[in-house]
Amino acid sequence: MSEEQLDKIPEGVNRIYTSVTVEAIEALIDAYLEVKTAPKKKLPIEEYFTYHPPQTEESKQKHETINRLTLELAKVIDELIENEETKKMALFALQQARMFANQGITVDELHK
Repeated sequence: MSEEQLDKIPEGVNRIYTSVTVEAIEALIDAYLEVKTAPKKKLPIEEYFTYHPPQTEESKQKHETINRLTLELAKVIDELIENEETKKMALFALQQARMFANQGITVDELHK
């Protein structure tokens, strides 16, 4: 922060704190812009239609967590919802959410 900018800070406001805060915000903005403008690796379309087993124990655990939690929710839906048509829609949506979550884990791994 320039001396001119510091001079515009009202009396009673801690100039050092304000300067540090502004610098931190500017650093965050710079980091955000760097990430946002970084070239993204585009995966070939075949990668989205190929089975990719988990490559690390961490990604295997992520898949297992998604699968376990969606199964738990499916059991709750099955138990609590009586209307079969609504139950089928809810379970179908949950299956899709599980599928896309697991695909997201795999795509993240392929981008590394």
